[in-house]
Amino acid sequence: MGQVWVICGPAGAGKSTYGRKLAAEKGACFLDSDTVTEPVVRAGMVLAGLGLDDRDSTDYKVAFRAAVYECLFATAAENLPQTDVILVGPFTLEIRDPGWRDGLEERFKTSVRVIFMSCDDVERKRRIELRGNPRDDFKLRNWSEYLDQGDLRPPAFTHEQIVNQATVTTAPASPSAPDSPSTTSKWMARCAKKVLRKSKLGHQWNQGW
Repeated sequence: MGQVWVICGPAGAGKSTYGRKLAAEKGACFLDSDTVTEPVVRAGMVLAGLGLDDRDSTDYKVAFRAAVYECLFATAAENLPQTDVILVGPFTLEIRDPGWRDGLEERFKTSVRVIFMSCDDVERKRRIELRGNPRDDFKLRNWSEYLDQGDLRPPAFTHEQIVNQATVTTAPASPSAPDSPSTTSKWMARCAKKVLRKSKLGHQWNQGW
């Protein structure tokens, strides 16, 4: 049975970029909530009369949120007997539940490591603009409101935290955590000094959404 990594955090924090690097390093199955169900979600949004860039409204979340995540978890379960799995998504509500990671371990019957990604608001917006994904248009048009409504606190359970793709804080690792730093961990450590220098210059870090 493979291991599960959950890469979570707000839009533009670097979840997909880091998740792909980790998947390449581990030879793992990479499942991103932005792509796994996207064609089906888009078809459903058309039928429901929702704008294709509407990923933050109550209507979207009621209709699609639970189904998207359940599809992600079901696909992970199909792959775990053969390989490790990297799951990427915001998991905004889930990480507020202190028992969520334990629940995933019970469901998957294997260890689950949660990595929370964060980044300052200015840099997040820049990254979102650069990737040019139409599904981000609603966020960008209503950026101030989007930030005001956000809950950017890290998970309420043991996890690892990466700021701007550099490891700066690590909660107690799970028993399955490797004893020595991986290639990806070394790469993140090289970035850490830059991030720490930025924080001393007065950058404000996200609190979670």
